[in-house]
Amino acid sequence: MNRGDMEGVKKKGKVCVTGGSGYLGSWMVMRLLQFGYFVNTTIRSHPDRKKDVSYVTNLPGHQNYNMSYPPYVPFVHVDDVIDAHIFLLENPNAKGRYICSAVEITRVKLAEFLSTRYPEFQNQINEYTWASSEEVKFPRYSSKKLLETGFKYKHGLEEMYDGAIACCKQRSIL
Repeated sequence: MNRGDMEGVKKKGKVCVTGGSGYLGSWMVMRLLQFGYFVNTTIRSHPDRKKDVSYVTNLPGHQNYNMSYPPYVPFVHVDDVIDAHIFLLENPNAKGRYICSAVEITRVKLAEFLSTRYPEFQNQINEYTWASSEEVKFPRYSSKKLLETGFKYKHGLEEMYDGAIACCKQRSIL
């Protein structure tokens, strides 16, 4: 957007979004523009010019870790993430870090939810469902700080999965 185009935009201020070509970053840029912000962003190089990242992966001490999966899985809709960022940007009392997790569910309960709501995908659900062989303690994710600012989530687990499933069906992925 050039300066001439800025005339008609409600001026809320100038912001910078790092990673503007990434999934969340691109949504953030789009929504900030919709809300009347002037946006600068950093982006990745063009896909045809792939970068060599071996200088990072070859550093002494770099390791690949096998991760154990937490018993609780946090979920949030991308619209809620973007809305929370903008909500906090516009909140003069916002300080520090905030966790944006609308739903927290165990893997077992998630499998039950998916099996009930989408029985046609039972094979895929079973393929990626496993029980934890040992009880591992993991921290729980709490959006309490975010909710105390007055933020309200708009999307639940049903909307998140209904949208994802519909999109995958439309693109013949499912």
